[in-house]
Amino acid sequence: MTRAGLPAACLNRAVLERAPDVLWRVIPGCLLLAKADGAVTEIHGPVREVWELLAQPVDERRLVDLVAERFAADRATVEPELRALLAELVQRGFVREVLAQ
Repeated sequence: MTRAGLPAACLNRAVLERAPDVLWRVIPGCLLLAKADGAVTEIHGPVREVWELLAQPVDERRLVDLVAERFAADRATVEPELRALLAELVQRGFVREVLAQ
């Protein structure tokens, strides 16, 4: 099973996107995310760029490539940190994993 509970066989067709019910605001150096219950989560660092890229469905591999390119960083450096961030965002319900169209 994938992080979002999709069958593992669907992994190659899964994409990540912002959850539609998330309220958000960008302030310098921080992304504020909130769900309908009103609890606000602050995430610091370059997460704004990741959030912008998640405006459209994107697969994880492509997202790693885009972030590495944007920050002129090594893919091997970006990938584990980005995977951890995405796992947290999915777990908290801010990002969802869906089947690609």
